[in-house]
Order: sequence, then C-alpha cells, then structure tokens
Amino acid sequence: MEKTPCIWNVNVVDIAAGTILPGRSVYLLGEKIDSIADAEPEPPEGAIDATGSYLSPGLIDCHVHFFLDAGDSPRISYLESDDETKLQWAKKNAKDAIEAGITTMRDCAAPAELMFDFQQQVERSKIPGPHIISCGHALMRPGGHCHFMGGEVGSVQDVRRLAEYQLKRGAGFVKLMASGGGLTPGTLPHEADLPLEQMQEAKKVASEHDVQITAHCHATESIERAVEVELDMIEHVNFVEPPGRYRFDEEIARRIRDREIVVSPTVFSG
Repeated sequence: MEKTPCIWNVNVVDIAAGTILPGRSVYLLGEKIDSIADAEPEPPEGAIDATGSYLSPGLIDCHVHFFLDAGDSPRISYLESDDETKLQWAKKNAKDAIEAGITTMRDCAAPAELMFDFQQQVERSKIPGPHIISCGHALMRPGGHCHFMGGEVGSVQDVRRLAEYQLKRGAGFVKLMASGGGLTPGTLPHEADLPLEQMQEAKKVASEHDVQITAHCHATESIERAVEVELDMIEHVNFVEPPGRYRFDEEIARRIRDREIVVSPTVFSG
C-alpha cells in the first residue's frame, strides 16, 4: 500500500527519549504511523507542510465530566438544563479537547444513557471528539456526591445490578463515590460515604468483567477503604479529616505505593 499521507518537515517530540527530532517526515499508513525519516529537501506530492510545527503523542485527560458546563455553578446549571443543553455542553467539551490535542478522555460521572449515546456518536464519527472511556453513572450512597446525575445504590445487590448493567451498555470502568464532595450539598469531603462491603462488591464485579475500578476519595477514611479493597485507582486523594482539615498521611501513601494503586490527583481552582 502506498505510504500516504506524509507530514513533512515536522519536529517530532520523542516522549520515550525526552528529545525533539527536528525536520522529520512522518508517513502514515491508515490510522497509524508507518515510518519516520529525515525530511526530504522538498515536500512529497500531497504532503502536509508542517515546517515550524511539533508532532507529539496525543494527550490524555484522566478525569473529566463531559456533561457539566465548567461554569461557576455546574450543579445548578446541570439541574436547570434539559438533555439537549447538556448534550451541547458535551459536544463543546469534546471539540475543545480534540482541538487542544487531547485524544483520550476518561469521563468519571455522567447521566449514563446520555453518555453512552454520546460516546457511540463520537465513535461513529458523527460528533468530533477524542476516544472516550466512561463509567456512566458513578455509584454513590443515596443522596451522595453527584447523585443528581444518577447512580445511587443502597445495597450490595444494587451495586452489582447497576455496575453490570452499565458495563453491558458500554462503560469501560467502574467508578465509586467513596466520600462526600464540595459540589454536592448534604455531603462533606471529610466523610467516607460508601460502605466497605459495597466497595468490595464493586471490586468483584470489575474483576469479573476485567475492567478497572476507581473511587472518588477526599476523606482519609475513604482512601483507607479504597486501599483495603485494593482498587486499581483512586481519584483526588486529598487526605481530608474531620472537621475538614487537610493532613497528608505518609503511612497510607506508602500502602498505596506498595499495592501499586494508581493515583489520579486532579487539580481544581478556588
């Protein structure tokens, strides 16, 4: 098959070596890179002239919420908006991401049915956007963090039923809300919310379906539960204790490291 198209005279960012390779021609074969060589003196016919530009691997955003508007009051905006408005937010978020070079996004809580439909449209190229890995609803206690998006569970049976349903619908991982969060009145970031036995059941489901499981954890107690259950990942990991004090716990951090649990620290602005 003919090597086409070609990105000509581009500076290639080599992440593995930590270097930049100037003046390269990158040949594509289908959706993959076929070869990289020194740029020819003149661009091949049909080549993209990338002189002065840089080519790097796509960025990955590990913690997003497509169906929030990123405004000052995302929960209120969400509650006051209809599905079509929420879908427009998701489309804009996807477009902004792909234009910024983000090629994979991991959605960590959404209105599940809207999310799965949106994800399919992106996969079928009906909507421009990055590769999406979503959990659908996060699983939380009744009235728990982000319950307004759906995903409340009150028993071990509820956990298994909802997790399995979402994995069948297209979820790529399981997400738990193991502590309160600042976005949700009636919850407190320093309080562990999800019972240990429900977290254990969710872990079993994820393992049975060979997918990863993660948990939103601000509270130190919720972090300890996530470590005990041996989740694959933990989001935030802020070490918040009653009555809202931030205190890093080195012993828990060592246990996270020793069990090779991945931390997705996230950032936020005040």
